[in-house]
Amino acid sequence: MPLSPGLVTEEATRPPRQERDGIATTNRTIGGLEIHAPAAPGHGVVLTPPALEFVADLPRRFGGRVAALLARRRERQARFDAGERPHFLSETAAIREGSWTVAPLPTDLLDRRVEITGPVDRKMIINALNSGANVFMADFEDSNAPTWDNVVEGQLNLSDAVDGSIRYVQPGSGKVYTLGPRVATLMVRPRGPTSCARLATATTAPGSPTPASSPSPARSSTRT
Repeated sequence: MPLSPGLVTEEATRPPRQERDGIATTNRTIGGLEIHAPAAPGHGVVLTPPALEFVADLPRRFGGRVAALLARRRERQARFDAGERPHFLSETAAIREGSWTVAPLPTDLLDRRVEITGPVDRKMIINALNSGANVFMADFEDSNAPTWDNVVEGQLNLSDAVDGSIRYVQPGSGKVYTLGPRVATLMVRPRGPTSCARLATATTAPGSPTPASSPSPARSSTRT
């Protein structure tokens, strides 16, 4: 597959596709979501109005439920601290005692003998997909410092990896990195449920910080 120029580094020139998105100003409101972080060329590919409207709607619809669950977590932790032991829920006994199985694995995941993981920076993604491993898990959690730029740029990098256009130019040497003819199956580890307990200071909707697990609108896919 021919590779079109993709998003490169901050030091290198960005391609026309991203340049057409322009640079948005800090402290802007899109789709009811207030963004308190600077935007760069290409951010509009991920932070589209429909995606931001979706994120803005989450705390409106589920904010009360999240707060109640966090309060319940604190209450249960207090009981555990007092000596209570964890146990399975009686209302889920039928599931545990039932006869069932999960759906078959997709063909791309049948062979996972060599699986690697790493952060979502551009060069890492290219090298990992070209490494010869069966699977590469792009990690937005433990391997990634969750700064605004890291999260948004990581989503852009994955988008370009999925469509095959990802490209990186090494500052200084000018060496160009692109995908080879055979790449690993791409899996994504998004920011997990524990992020619901933390607040994202870069986005508010409306006037209140959104859960830190929310502002990660992106496309996820598998490419082999």
